[in-house]
Amino acid sequence: MGAINSLPVVLRSDLPGGRLLVGDDYLILLGTDGVVARIDRCSGARRELASGITAISSALTAEYGWLVRAGGREPFGLFRIHVSDGVVEQVVASPGIWTVRAHDPTVYFMSPTSPRGANNSDWSVHALTGGGADPTLLATLPTSIGQYLVFQGVSEAGLYFSLDYDCACTPPVRLLHHGATELVTLQGAEGKGGPGAYSVAVAGQHLYVRAWGGEIARLPLQGGTRHIVVPADTAGAGLMQFAANDRAVCWMAYGSGSGLEVAARCVDVREPDRAVRELDRFEAGAGTSFGLAPDAAYWLRPIANSTSYELVAVAL
Repeated sequence: MGAINSLPVVLRSDLPGGRLLVGDDYLILLGTDGVVARIDRCSGARRELASGITAISSALTAEYGWLVRAGGREPFGLFRIHVSDGVVEQVVASPGIWTVRAHDPTVYFMSPTSPRGANNSDWSVHALTGGGADPTLLATLPTSIGQYLVFQGVSEAGLYFSLDYDCACTPPVRLLHHGATELVTLQGAEGKGGPGAYSVAVAGQHLYVRAWGGEIARLPLQGGTRHIVVPADTAGAGLMQFAANDRAVCWMAYGSGSGLEVAARCVDVREPDRAVRELDRFEAGAGTSFGLAPDAAYWLRPIANSTSYELVAVAL
């Protein structure tokens, strides 16, 4: 990673907005222009893999980028794109797939069991390993009328879901253990007026959960004692997204003022004081995205008076 140091480095300045997926030595950019591109993490060299693709959910394994396409004028369902040669395959043809997550080499996806919609349906959870084409049904998860099930992530312990929004305050997190068919409460993120989570990030042997007010806490993968890593008054209620690994927790959050200014920040989870390091500050853009590798953070920063974005990187 010789091209990246402890100060922000602009790797490219000609990109559309979109979503970043972080691989070993490359990034996958799912551009707002429908182009899927592979970008070298050190040099910023860009290679187009495919075009005409709009994804509502995505994940990355060693060989493939996995995409959920919503349909419309495009084919719908679960697709994979080879990260080396760009070959695109439709793996599952279903208009109901909502979310895909990965725990290499397996991908998991969720879809409603009836066409009634997200708030009035049970959900089926499937797994697909490697380059296979025959998904396995893992479980059917019931929900009550008005509940909303969000597939948040996967670890070696199981699959994580948040269940409804509990008055928009403390959505509870539930765990589906590998090999199980029923959700169990995740201790430390029980919700129902106690700690919950809007989103989660898996990092090694820890689960990081983002709670009400922007607070980020760390739990064991199977739940347990909750340790605050980023206090709410540090992250801010305007927290947009966060990522974590064994070295750092990084996040983007709106400022406290009335504008759309965004700050990108990190804390080193190995340091006891967990001092906040601000990486960047900029006016928000619709295609802003953020990704974390073991040794560096990457984000898309909108260029003033332009429709293009810069790909920015900084060593952790």
